Amino acid sequence: MNIRYPSLFWALVAGLFVISACAAPAPVAEVATVAPVVVATEAPVPTAAPTEVPAPVPTDAPVKDTLIVTRISDMPTCFHPICFQTGNQYMNLQLVFNTLVKVDVDESTYIPDLADSWTVSADAKSFTFKLNPNAKWHDGTPVTSDDVIHTAATAAQMADDYVGTYPIKNWLVVDGADTVKGTSNVPTGLVKVDDHTVTFNLSAPDAVWLRNLTDPAYVILPKHLLDGKNAAALKADSFTMGVATIGSGPYKLTKYTQDVAAEYVANADYHKGAPKIPKIAYRLGVLSTTAAAQLQTGEVDMVFDLPPTDFNVLKDVAGIKVQRVPGVGQQSLQFPVDNPQVADKRIRQAIYYGFDRRTLLDTVFEGAGKLLWIWTAFDEKNSNLDQYKYDPDKAKKLIADAVKDGKFKLEKPIRVIYIADEPGWADIATALQNDLSALGLKVELSPLDGAGWEAMLANHDQYEITLQCCGSNLYPDKASGAFSCEKPRGTNYANCDMDKLFADARATGDAAQQTSLYAQIADILNEDLPYNWLWAVANTHAHRTSIGGFTYYPNARESFAQIEKWTIGP
Repeated sequence: MNIRYPSLFWALVAGLFVISACAAPAPVAEVATVAPVVVATEAPVPTAAPTEVPAPVPTDAPVKDTLIVTRISDMPTCFHPICFQTGNQYMNLQLVFNTLVKVDVDESTYIPDLADSWTVSADAKSFTFKLNPNAKWHDGTPVTSDDVIHTAATAAQMADDYVGTYPIKNWLVVDGADTVKGTSNVPTGLVKVDDHTVTFNLSAPDAVWLRNLTDPAYVILPKHLLDGKNAAALKADSFTMGVATIGSGPYKLTKYTQDVAAEYVANADYHKGAPKIPKIAYRLGVLSTTAAAQLQTGEVDMVFDLPPTDFNVLKDVAGIKVQRVPGVGQQSLQFPVDNPQVADKRIRQAIYYGFDRRTLLDTVFEGAGKLLWIWTAFDEKNSNLDQYKYDPDKAKKLIADAVKDGKFKLEKPIRVIYIADEPGWADIATALQNDLSALGLKVELSPLDGAGWEAMLANHDQYEITLQCCGSNLYPDKASGAFSCEKPRGTNYANCDMDKLFADARATGDAAQQTSLYAQIADILNEDLPYNWLWAVANTHAHRTSIGGFTYYPNARESFAQIEKWTIGP
């Protein structure tokens, strides 16, 4: 999939740039249009342009007023970026809230959300947004620049309390953000121009800042409801817990029942036009083993991320459309590198060599993906990269060397944790156990429910491998959110030299230089392996043919970006 991110060559451009709310951005007085972000790479999963599902042909049958949709995964109870961790939260946040900008289905064109237009300085350090003056919170209060500043300032003030796996680094690179942690002060880089215009001045140039801003980690929050609450209060607040959640988005949350459903009604006053589907029921807890059957019986109307084998189950079913969409996520093994059993990179390399993932992908997953040996969106054609082709003899030698050096204990097990109901994870875990046992390793599998898995992740002494999927890995900088030498996260892998390379790549407008920097990062990751990247996923989605007016995004979690345009027939 060739994602188009045209380069921003600052040396060739003077003044400010604008992206307008029009379908084709038009120049403003003394302002030139600009390609919005620099990414000199090619995403690894090839795909044709997504096809929009047309609206159903009207009939005399009664009109269905509720879309029942599910995505097979867990969802923690949290409607606030302070605890934003999963893809289901991602999709539900898109229903309730707005970001300043969104991305179109081509994953490269920016479209308005709360902001009607925006300008970017030539050095990519200053971003100014003009808000839609008709935007309102669900309680009728106007959305203003104060809400935008409150959202970014709160994240900077409480940076250590934002525990989600989706980083808020965009807010943390605003000028002065590093000085307000633990205070109630506002970073100097946040500037209110007027009630509907706000400027972000960054501490350094950032060529991917606008693209990162489309992530729901950056939804804008209501100051009049949340101002003055500390982190503990925010996490426990009825707003965050889905009881009194007020957004500005296309749908209003009317009822949330943990592990059962989130229920929504259309926001008739939505600033981008009232949604065409009156109600949405987002079902939770649907099992991967029963989702296809529930789609056929009409219990659900749409399912995201079905097991790949369900493509053949559903492809000839009348009234159902099933699609296999090349995605941007990655299936991987994640290592807690501070756990002594997997702290030596030779063990992580041995596991990579010793896992026959090609056979697993081609058989159990019916080829629905593409093998990886580096984080998705990096250039996998880089000849410096080891592809870690299946080689059990090499794996055994690496293990023996680590044992000899006292870096690995054969008598201790490799404990693998995973969510039992996550599509495909049980198959991966079983195949991994078989292959690693053949290397002479003891492997223990621990299938968990979603809540148990999430609770276990931080306890690095309790496991050696966890399965992970999927992410929105459209461009290399996305990977930077998983690593920090100042505050290690996830794997606890820390490499300050790599962090600097990421920062240098964000700061340059030279495409060739950026490509070189990303290649150096890829070399480091490919050798150190905080993850074993298995394959880039191809997503399987299905819906009843009565649903129309939409397109599945390559990053499936973004598919609700324009849900106000969706339709539903009888």
